Amino acid sequence: MYNFSNVIGILDGFYMNLFKVPSKKNKDVYFTQKHCYAIHLQAVVDYQGIFINYDLGYLASVHDAKVFQNSSLYHYRNQLFEENDYILADSVYPISSYIIPSFKDPLGPDKNRKTLFNKKHSKSCIIVE
Repeated sequence: MYNFSNVIGILDGFYMNLFKVPSKKNKDVYFTQKHCYAIHLQAVVDYQGIFINYDLGYLASVHDAKVFQNSSLYHYRNQLFEENDYILADSVYPISSYIIPSFKDPLGPDKNRKTLFNKKHSKSCIIVE
């Protein structure tokens, strides 16, 4: 995937719109900034766009990073990744031995290298969208 070796997938978080308003007392926690009711989906897809891991059901108001910290991907990472495998993710996810996020701010020293990296990274991540 765009010269990234050992990438086994792409990670991202999404909203899955609900067809009806939740019948919960605190329904506003399901309301997104896009003015609809939804639940949160965190997914990892392979280079063909096939789901290889997912967590579903968090409230729309929960941040991607919080969903990640409570996900099966995080809790079972030692069983899911071999030594040199990793996944690409956007900048809301933490950098680790198995997650390579884009640069949050590619300015400053190495601006050109960081910008080029983010472009390649972004092209690879389109499949998860």
